[in-house]
Amino acid sequence: MGVMPGGTGVQRRGGQAGWQAVLDAAAALQLHRRSLLAELERSRPPVDIRVVSGGPLLNEHLRRESGSWRHLLSIRPRTVAPELEYSLPNNRRLVDKGLTMTSVFDRLGTSDAALGLLAGETKGRYVLADAPVQMKVIDHRSVMLEGPGPDTCVMVVQRPATVELAVRYWAAVMVTSDPVPAADPAAGVLTERQQVVVRLLREGWTDERVAAALRVSVRTVRTDIAAVLESVGARSRFAAAWRLASTESDRGLGAPSDT
Repeated sequence: MGVMPGGTGVQRRGGQAGWQAVLDAAAALQLHRRSLLAELERSRPPVDIRVVSGGPLLNEHLRRESGSWRHLLSIRPRTVAPELEYSLPNNRRLVDKGLTMTSVFDRLGTSDAALGLLAGETKGRYVLADAPVQMKVIDHRSVMLEGPGPDTCVMVVQRPATVELAVRYWAAVMVTSDPVPAADPAAGVLTERQQVVVRLLREGWTDERVAAALRVSVRTVRTDIAAVLESVGARSRFAAAWRLASTESDRGLGAPSDT
């Protein structure tokens, strides 16, 4: 897990004032969420709040419901590459069907391998920002927030006051946003795709899994691996991955791991 925003030495767009605005808006949204959770505990829960179980059931809910969405604002505080294996292909499908979407990923809570996958996306808008609270705003009419209980369930709220607070939080977060970096200029002769391949191999991904995620052939992945080995003077792919990881660590570029 990475260091949460607010640590010393963190350079952020919008400065300290921008970060404080994010904290204030996030706190207001979280207080509102707690009041919603309290309503759910009543004997007659409100009809404008729906709880959806996490895990596969949540994925199925999103797949089924998202086909009718036309506008999506999404914020994810912590993201690892395996989560994007499902969500990115689904996002491409929805954008092709007409969805307008912007997804914000926390700059310190997104793993190195996940950043690599995001950097290659051309459909939808993906940015990094200071984003401590997870949520989605759907068609400016409903908000998806973390639900009750210890699992990964969510609650979908169709209430104007909730939408207003969520949009206010979104606006504060976007002041601190930057585009997902396309590549590490300090990586020398490695191409952008080769950098992503190395990041995924470092997390233990197979050639076939990397190829599927990057939408290229297994042969192309293995050609990239051979080029990386030659570039860094390593005899194995794992030696190359960890040699490059050590270089990034020396430069202070390390991001949270997917493991």
